[in-house]
Amino acid sequence: MTGPSSRRVAGAREGTGQGLVEFALVLPVFLLIVLALFDTGKGVFTYNSIGQAAREGARLASVEVSWIGASGANCTAPVCPPDTAGLRSDVVTALNRMTVGLGAIPSANVFIHCHAAGTDTPASTGSWNGCGSANTLGNVVTVRVDYTYQPIIGVFFRWATAGTMALTADTTMAIN
Repeated sequence: MTGPSSRRVAGAREGTGQGLVEFALVLPVFLLIVLALFDTGKGVFTYNSIGQAAREGARLASVEVSWIGASGANCTAPVCPPDTAGLRSDVVTALNRMTVGLGAIPSANVFIHCHAAGTDTPASTGSWNGCGSANTLGNVVTVRVDYTYQPIIGVFFRWATAGTMALTADTTMAIN
């Protein structure tokens, strides 16, 4: 009578296929975790870049907003925007200098609002009126930047509106 050990092929080891199967099961999970870590780092970098851009835009707006419409001898500032559209253009240019690695932020995603210190900014983006009569010293200017972040891992899972995440950063500074 022959035992189970006599049926084995000479030189074959037990369990050689088990390691391959375990590796095939664990590898996708491991790669997903590594990809998620890279994506999290990229998301944090993006959020920090948007926040820094909002600070830069608010800094520029706080300096230029009180000089809107000044020209000739009345313009003693380095830059005197001709109107609110000129101020918006300057702010968007400053934002895009800070977000070189993210691509250009369109003007439609940048909101500027001047208001009295201590009052809240509007909740809806349609209420952001730019800086009309509130562009005087003692008031504040708020710059808000909306950005759509596309995580790599979101392509696989399609979470949060077709794999994108909305990031928003705003900064308020005193007009000087």
